[in-house]
Amino acid sequence: NAKVTVDCVLIKKCASGQNDKTWTQLERIEVDGRRERINRYFVRHPKQVLGKLASVPMYERFGLTCQFTSDPIALWQQGEQPKIATATTTAMTEKGAGQLDHLIAQCEEKIRTLQNKYRELTGLKCQQQVMEARINALLR
Repeated sequence: NAKVTVDCVLIKKCASGQNDKTWTQLERIEVDGRRERINRYFVRHPKQVLGKLASVPMYERFGLTCQFTSDPIALWQQGEQPKIATATTTAMTEKGAGQLDHLIAQCEEKIRTLQNKYRELTGLKCQQQVMEARINALLR
């Protein structure tokens, strides 16, 4: 319910030539009878918004915010994978930096696990290619 909305974004590096910049684009949506701009990702993935979008007076104008509806940390932890999440700074501050640090550590651990699995699969793929080459050489 703060007058500032924070987007916590996890960015994954793309393979060469696969950089999709659609996540940088904005769309206009109607919120509380007003047209507001929001990142296209959240328009297409409304379940990634942890709260209720609202158009509220701020700084002598109206602006978009995400209102606290329930514990955003608990909502975020219910998901199996790290998610891009939107929450108000008030909600995050109420939970404290300690819990945020804990969530970051959890994300980092999940990333390390996925990186290890990727390395393992890459190794298996190389072994498969070597075996295929050997089999093809024997068949000639």
